Amino acid sequence: MTHGFVSEVHSWVNYDSLLKKCLVGTLVSGVVDSQIFQTPAPSTSFKNNTNNEKQTFPSSVTKFDWYQKINGVVFVFHLNQPVRKLHLNNKTDGELWVYFEEIWLGWKLLSKVEWPPSVTLVLVKADLSLEIKFRKDILDSWGRLVTLSPGEKPPPPSKAQLKIVEINPINHNVYIIGLTYVNSVFNYIPLGFHISLSANIKDTEVERQYTPISNLLTEFPFDVTLMVKSYPEGAFSSWFTSLKINDVVTSSMPIGSFSPQLLTDVTHLVLFAAGTGLTPMVRLIQWALQLKKIINVKLLFFNRSERDIVWREEFNTLTRVDTRFTVEHILSQPDPTWSGKQGYLTLQMMQIFIPDFSKEALQPYFVCVCGPIAFTQLAERYLQDMNYDAGRYFCFRG
Repeated sequence: MTHGFVSEVHSWVNYDSLLKKCLVGTLVSGVVDSQIFQTPAPSTSFKNNTNNEKQTFPSSVTKFDWYQKINGVVFVFHLNQPVRKLHLNNKTDGELWVYFEEIWLGWKLLSKVEWPPSVTLVLVKADLSLEIKFRKDILDSWGRLVTLSPGEKPPPPSKAQLKIVEINPINHNVYIIGLTYVNSVFNYIPLGFHISLSANIKDTEVERQYTPISNLLTEFPFDVTLMVKSYPEGAFSSWFTSLKINDVVTSSMPIGSFSPQLLTDVTHLVLFAAGTGLTPMVRLIQWALQLKKIINVKLLFFNRSERDIVWREEFNTLTRVDTRFTVEHILSQPDPTWSGKQGYLTLQMMQIFIPDFSKEALQPYFVCVCGPIAFTQLAERYLQDMNYDAGRYFCFRG
């Protein structure tokens, strides 16, 4: 989600329907990645103990385990609430440091591991856990896991450096940019959170917010992947999309308030996205479809014209691969040949896709909205008109 939406009147918003009431709020990975254990290894894994009594864990951690095979090791944090701040570093050879909700945790690694690790949040029913997975450089078995004392170790810096690994256009003005953290650090970006990128451009400090995405069908090989719309007059976006491989940008720590526990009892997830308001929805789609439960996901994707639709083929492929996912494209300025839905966001349109909410509903719905400010405000007003309380929808805002 970028600030570029704010400065332009978008035609998919029916401004005649905007009421005087203005609603203001705050802005806001899936399942275990089994790929880490695909190299030859024994068919069984085993659990190990560590001297946990020497460590102070955050109050959100109810239990800590670690598991290994000869080619990989997994750290598992069982949680009573989602992770909001997680920083890892391997700056000192043979040491893993984890800054978890304002507390440092350290372990001695008994052999080298590949960096960065895979970090995933796992939700099974109401049970939440965070898994940090490493591949071992050498096939071996570790013995006892030794903890390290942080002493007076200061908190990690509030800013980190991201290096561009790949940049590719996907339509006439949108790019996929793959980035990796430098200096052996890694910041986990929770589901629905965003980062703020900053740079000095023509002697002016410029800052923009972006929500990382995931790939729909395969994993991106980057620490952070962004979908960026380039605006000709956009000070940051035009600069950012003109960068080269190995150029570096500065990133904030993750920012947001979305909680995956909002989806605990949900069977129908409906996503209203306008333009690059798609970005927070991408990881939500992947997360929901990978949960070990039946959850149907519907994306309502609003754009101006057919050429503005990003990932159209990818979404079509996903509908064939997983029948729980459906997508509707709604255009405000379609060509005469367009046979799909068209028009503005209206209450009547929303009622086509989601029912008026009732506490007695047999199929719980949850709705997410992201787009230009006016689009989001209008959608929220309509949701309230349809009796959706704040616990049944979430608006991503910038």
